Amino acid sequence: MVCKVNGTIVHFVRIRVYNKAENGGSFQVAFIPTQSEDAVSLSVFASGFAPDPYIAGFAETDGSATHPFHAIRYDLATDEVIDLGTLGGPGAQSFAQDINIDGSVVVGQSVLGPNGDEGVHGFRWTEALGMQDIGTLAPTGFSEARGVNDDGTVVVGVADAPHSSGFGTVEKAFRWTLDDPATGAGTMAALETGDRSSIATDVNADGSVVVGGVFPGTGGQHAFRWTETDGIVDIGTLPGLTSAAATAVSADGTVIVGAASDLIDFNGLAGRVRVLDDGRAFRWTEATGIKDLNDLLAAVGVDMTGITLMTATNISRDGEYISGEGLFPSTSGEAVGYTIRYVDATNGAAAAAGEVVNSGSVDGTTDIDDGDTDGGGTDGGGTDGGSDNGPDVDITTDTSQRDSVDDVANAQFSPAVHLGGTASYLAGALDRFDSGSFADSFVAFGSFTGGVKGRWAFANGFSVFGGSAYSSQHYGDVDADHVVITALGLRYTAQPLGRVRPFIEATGWFAPEFTIGIDRHYANGTGTATGHGDTTATAFGLNGTAGIVFEPFADGEIVLGGRVSGIWLALDAYAETPGTGNPFPAVFGDRDAAAFTAGAHARVSAQLGQRVDLTLSGTLGRGFDRSDTLNGAVIGVGTFSADSDDFWFADYGGRLGVKLTDRISLGASVFGTSAEGLDTHVQAGFDIRVTGL
Repeated sequence: MVCKVNGTIVHFVRIRVYNKAENGGSFQVAFIPTQSEDAVSLSVFASGFAPDPYIAGFAETDGSATHPFHAIRYDLATDEVIDLGTLGGPGAQSFAQDINIDGSVVVGQSVLGPNGDEGVHGFRWTEALGMQDIGTLAPTGFSEARGVNDDGTVVVGVADAPHSSGFGTVEKAFRWTLDDPATGAGTMAALETGDRSSIATDVNADGSVVVGGVFPGTGGQHAFRWTETDGIVDIGTLPGLTSAAATAVSADGTVIVGAASDLIDFNGLAGRVRVLDDGRAFRWTEATGIKDLNDLLAAVGVDMTGITLMTATNISRDGEYISGEGLFPSTSGEAVGYTIRYVDATNGAAAAAGEVVNSGSVDGTTDIDDGDTDGGGTDGGGTDGGSDNGPDVDITTDTSQRDSVDDVANAQFSPAVHLGGTASYLAGALDRFDSGSFADSFVAFGSFTGGVKGRWAFANGFSVFGGSAYSSQHYGDVDADHVVITALGLRYTAQPLGRVRPFIEATGWFAPEFTIGIDRHYANGTGTATGHGDTTATAFGLNGTAGIVFEPFADGEIVLGGRVSGIWLALDAYAETPGTGNPFPAVFGDRDAAAFTAGAHARVSAQLGQRVDLTLSGTLGRGFDRSDTLNGAVIGVGTFSADSDDFWFADYGGRLGVKLTDRISLGASVFGTSAEGLDTHVQAGFDIRVTGL
């Protein structure tokens, strides 16, 4: 993925996308490693996402010594990046923190001048009005916009406010409301009077509930929930920890998540909350109060051995999905992203309505069917509760989901590679080069394949060969069913040069509209969950081979050649079926995949007596130039892009033929394809051959 910021080419290596319609509220920072074409190290950070889908974040704008950051809005669908500019002109910096539900409003903060000491003010950006300063609470001082509601009319954050003593300022949480849509003018107000220091981090869908952190006067910071009726309500911290802050709130304001620690820091990139090693994620509802997420999961039977959820920074609109950072047994002490699915009495009705499940799509795919989403995971991963017998809980990690999408990228492409092996069989890879004209009917098992093939040899050195078959194949996590594949080739064999005859041949094959079923495996707690989806695909390929055939011994021949080919696969979008065994279903977009291969082919044939002949064949090659990308949206987790890798492959097999009469023979064969990362497929079968046509 390549885009430009102020003319500089930015290469997106991988993007972890949170869709705001699925995950709502504020968003955990996602670091996107990039590099420019002139090898200047550039960085792109993402902090907010909308369902269109747009990403709000910031990027280095050039390769100069100062390389200032600018706020950006990036469109996943079009690869378009908009540089939102700054409030301080050239040389100044700006940082986007959040984006509203349709991507039309971006908020954040900007330095007011190029030197960095002119101050920082929060901004609100729209495409029509550009970046606008939302001001501050004090005549002079700073402000930062941290969150925005669904329609973009309410912005929350932190700003300097006058101290009641008349001396100095105090940092206070604010709520800014839009007064005039035509001009973008609005009013900023502190969430409370008094001199308590506070920060607002997120706002619910209609702007009526604000969350963040407040210093109560003694001890550390506490999480708070604000409404116009009740003002700032201190919801406390976790036992044994001095500080806490709320970082995200559900659309209706009933579920709040955040982090508790002996130290809470909001000065990280893109508003990321940072905690000490004692950090613990929390979940709050009015019914339960503030609770440690680790304890909540353990209480319903999730095996938390080696798992510590340190922060909770994101929550879905219906409160069903919570994500943040945590430690897991496989991460060697490094915090990684996680996602929890948590449904209880507070958010059960909203989750059952399917707001999150029905919002995920990639590249025009159909939405995921509601299905049965009220269950837990498999193999000890989650819990199968409900509103009557306790919460439903599942937990997975970003790493596991990313790996699962990488695996699907290979699984989707594997039919093209293995059907290419089937096409080689139809084109005569296991047949003696000089066997003349013949016709076969065959059947093979392992995976079922049955059909006809043959060759018609002309006297002028040309021959036509090919066949057609019906097949249902299984390899790894893929079932390719109802495949009708046809291969057709043309060969020219030149006059002998001594005992050597050069030849050249071209082959094409085609398998239209067959069914593919694909399994995807990912971590769910300490167990494994499996998602399954079905779709249709079309595959085809073209091969070219040039080589020599010679007879080193009586009644024997050896074929040596080089082969190049292209294989293509067009696969329709599909959605996995959600359910108890697949609590984090995925949606995959349409995909057009291709690869080119180059390899060496060898074939040896020998007569083993008057009525028995044997042919052994093999091709070893490398697949390359796989430039296609798979996008998969994992519901409740985010969108992952998987790029395809080059691969080694081998086609191999042998046929033993026994003459029953002068023209009819019975053959037994074994043929298969193995490909790096694309599994192995081997079949064995029988054929009846008629020669002398």
